[in-house]
Amino acid sequence: MVDSSQLDIADRLTKFRIEFDIQHQRLISIYGWDSGEDIRLTGLSKVANSLDFARTGLYLGRARYYKRIPERSLLPDQKLEKDEKNKVKKSILNQFHHGIKRGLFLSLHMSIESTIRVIARALGLEKDSFYDTYKELLNNLNPTKKNEYMNLLDVIRNIRNSIHSNGVYGNATKNITYGRITYNFTSGNLVQLKWSYIDEFLLGILEMLVTIAEHPTVVTLSRSDMKDPSAST
Repeated sequence: MVDSSQLDIADRLTKFRIEFDIQHQRLISIYGWDSGEDIRLTGLSKVANSLDFARTGLYLGRARYYKRIPERSLLPDQKLEKDEKNKVKKSILNQFHHGIKRGLFLSLHMSIESTIRVIARALGLEKDSFYDTYKELLNNLNPTKKNEYMNLLDVIRNIRNSIHSNGVYGNATKNITYGRITYNFTSGNLVQLKWSYIDEFLLGILEMLVTIAEHPTVVTLSRSDMKDPSAST
């Protein structure tokens, strides 16, 4: 039987999906930006799409679908008893859930980086590395929670970088505190991806993207400068 916590996670992602949509609609009503092309809006949309992918996958993995994992998922020569087959199927499902988790964290990073780079580029602040780019942008805009946003982006960036080495962190050991949690990145060790991180991450991402979008310097940028180059993909 599939862990019911997967359903709880999917429900939480759904609630966040709704919050992103509410903020998206609020920004349209205030500023009249193009929801299909303006990076100040599509940044939120891309995160929302990532949540759609993850929550759909988690819902599909719920208990009543568990027994429907096809027999062809097993190797042709696997002549297993029912209990053993269930163990193999559960292992497949667990791998599927882990893939959803990794995919979500990677997709969040991609959505955030593409958003921040377009805005930084329009302000002449973009650098070669993502770290230098968001550092420059946040220092320039100087939001009230600048240090918190820096730490949030540091955590997400380091998680994303570990994916290059199949989850193993390869840089110098460091600890980063964001919210109530200190994230330990130990050189040579697997980075622990936990669903318990996701609530604080999504709250922080939503707040940060909206704060940047509504900053007076960003609000006044031209629509042509704010065109999302990935909007048509």
